[in-house]
Amino acid sequence: MTLYSQASYLRSLQGTVVPRIIGLYLVDGAVSVAMELPSSSFWVEASEDMSNELKLKCIKAFDALHDRGVLHGDVKLRNMLIGAEGNVTLVGLQKCRSTMPIEAVGLGEATDEDMLLEKRLVKFK
Repeated sequence: MTLYSQASYLRSLQGTVVPRIIGLYLVDGAVSVAMELPSSSFWVEASEDMSNELKLKCIKAFDALHDRGVLHGDVKLRNMLIGAEGNVTLVGLQKCRSTMPIEAVGLGEATDEDMLLEKRLVKFK
């Protein structure tokens, strides 16, 4: 949760590029995270045949993460949600890393080269 709560990481992107966190719950010894929906009406996963305009929005969403020093780490179409308004929400950040790692919470290190490779992967999805 450090990634979502600290200003130097994703706090400012909550509700725009990553879901806003509503609450944390302990259920049967596991932490469950409740997040805001990507859209109030509907959303779909990104697809190989999406328009160039939507693909560009996906690229810009990853750029926003990278600008904060965060590598998503799991570039898959199912982790890019397109809302009814055309907004892109990135989910599935369990494998993320950062250029500002915090080993104590398991946030590993990412390099500039990692960011470039991830952006290339997004462009060719």
